Amino acid sequence: AKLGSQGLGVATGLLDGAMQQEQQMVDAFLNGESSGHLLFYSQAGEVFLTNGSSQGLTGKCAYFVRVTDGKVNPAKVEEDVNFGTLEGSSLVAMSRMISEVFCPAVATNTFGFSKRMKPAELAELQDSNSRCVEVLGKAIESLASGL
Repeated sequence: AKLGSQGLGVATGLLDGAMQQEQQMVDAFLNGESSGHLLFYSQAGEVFLTNGSSQGLTGKCAYFVRVTDGKVNPAKVEEDVNFGTLEGSSLVAMSRMISEVFCPAVATNTFGFSKRMKPAELAELQDSNSRCVEVLGKAIESLASGL
């Protein structure tokens, strides 16, 4: 969904009700009623709020990932939500996404699949994620040096 259209800023549009669908997505995220992430894409001169499945990233992305079950506590938002930005090379974006979003989410054990895992399986997944980030880092380094 496009944000900031008709001269409205993102925050203004959300607060004044001009973007009802986007406000519902934000509310569901904060209330623990959604998939647990919000993605704001900035590409081709427009800003979009998306779940990431309908449109690929070609520009910049600001992401918010809820790492707690249920509602986000406003007093502990720094603990309940991970956030950051992604841009540039898809390898760099993938490495950052795994290390800054997926690994912390798995470590909190708040997602359905990780709740059903045995402790040994969860440890193996966390180890695999770390190795993947390490390999991606080496690939990025190699590409940057022209090898």
